[in-house]
Amino acid sequence: MARKGQYHEWIEGKGLENICKWAKLGLTDIQICHNMGIAVQTYYEWQRRFPSFAEAIKEAKAIPDLEVENSLFNQATGNVYVEETKSILDPNTGKVIRIERTKKQQAPSATATIFWLKNRMPDKYRERNRLDDEKDSESNVHIYLPDNGRNEE
Repeated sequence: MARKGQYHEWIEGKGLENICKWAKLGLTDIQICHNMGIAVQTYYEWQRRFPSFAEAIKEAKAIPDLEVENSLFNQATGNVYVEETKSILDPNTGKVIRIERTKKQQAPSATATIFWLKNRMPDKYRERNRLDDEKDSESNVHIYLPDNGRNEE
């Protein structure tokens, strides 16, 4: 009987579940490959050869990506959140009697806003260097140097 390749334990069943869990936790491809005990090139080859394997990983990675995107958006725009503090404990049982909830405002972050705009609207907010600006402008700069009598003989 022919032996199945090593990929069978990873592209389906429990192995694929583990890979998807790691992807949902935000592990990088290199970290996932380390956990699997394979080279990164092998991992990418399996994704190319087995579209369902690649799609499962892509869907799993979308979850933490969306969470980070939402967090960045909240930082860029500022948000309101509720902070809970356990304020009073029962001295006899040690259980919490009352939890205080405080509504707090997080101020918008200029850094997060800049990052968001540069990445979401690069045509409008991309960084331009001086050489690009000079190429874009049609004006020529003329420099006048007076001779200060040096050409007189």
